[in-house]
Amino acid sequence: MRVATADGRSGVTRYRLDTGSLFAMLTDGVVEGPSMQLDEGLDHVVRLAGISAVARLDADASAAAVIKGAAQVGHDDEAAVLVIAHDGPDAQP
Repeated sequence: MRVATADGRSGVTRYRLDTGSLFAMLTDGVVEGPSMQLDEGLDHVVRLAGISAVARLDADASAAAVIKGAAQVGHDDEAAVLVIAHDGPDAQP
């Protein structure tokens, strides 16, 4: 994943997903707004992702749960979620 910092520098960070793991990327509209502070919103997403992983939900269902939670932030700002799940080598498409 390439990430640019505020000073314009960029770097590459690599993460390995274990089987059953989820990786979620989201916009700030999912986690903060008039009704929810950023830390609370991030904690909420982490809890939802954990529940999704334990329940073995697929990436679509996990993303739907997270984006549904975005309604709790209290505004109509942009809200986008991308969830990547590692189902293992024997998973069927």
